[in-house]
Amino acid sequence: GRPPSRLARRLLEACTRQVSTSSTRPIAPPAMARPVRASRSLLLLLLLFSANSSLSLPATHGADPALRAALGAASYEHRCVPVLPAGRPRPEKLPREAINDDYCDCADGSDEPGTSACSNGRFYCRNTGAAPKFITSSKVNDKFCDCCDGSDEPPSLCPDTCASAAAAALAAAES
Repeated sequence: GRPPSRLARRLLEACTRQVSTSSTRPIAPPAMARPVRASRSLLLLLLLFSANSSLSLPATHGADPALRAALGAASYEHRCVPVLPAGRPRPEKLPREAINDDYCDCADGSDEPGTSACSNGRFYCRNTGAAPKFITSSKVNDKFCDCCDGSDEPPSLCPDTCASAAAAALAAAES
């Protein structure tokens, strides 16, 4: 199959850390029951995210048209200031696979144009037949159709209403 996503790898690392830290406690049946249950729930989350990562988006989904061609190149490396827990921010290069992987690596949200992982990112609505526009990434996958072409939501959730939106805009402009 497909290698696990960055998010799945980070969840696995967190699970491994919890199991290794819980193993320093004295071995007694009541003390072991709780860490085992916690690690099982973390493993369940890991499996859930791994299953969802197989439905990954192309790197170009929701990206600004000015970046779309560059994102399509296999050798593309994204530059951004990473999200750091502490310390001085430094520019970082991200591989193409980190774009739209549903994990916010960049402080400006630029690595997640097609997901809602970064609340401050920008999603580009093509809106073919109507006016294109940008929306905040926090509006992606929120079950509300913000783009008239429905590209901000899962397929088949939103009908394409761009033609009627363009007709309404034209009628309003003529009157």
